[in-house]
Amino acid sequence: MAASAGPGDTDEELVPKLVRELVLPLAHHALHSVWNPASRRQTKAAAALLADLLVYVPPDDPKMQVLQPASACLNRRQQTFRCTGSAS
Repeated sequence: MAASAGPGDTDEELVPKLVRELVLPLAHHALHSVWNPASRRQTKAAAALLADLLVYVPPDDPKMQVLQPASACLNRRQQTFRCTGSAS
């Protein structure tokens, strides 16, 4: 029988902590150094990445704030794709 998670259960925070400490720095690098906003495919992948990150890290988390410029750019790019229907 599994033990129930109590208020001090650190297992509950394990995945979010790993995402904050390991995945966010990689995502930051990918979005700031690798992502080509003119590419529709890469923009869709960037949107999926940010959506997945938000499952584990709240948007007001200080570590998530470093992705704010990329998120704003992503929102602009997605609006452009919807408005123009352009494909890159």
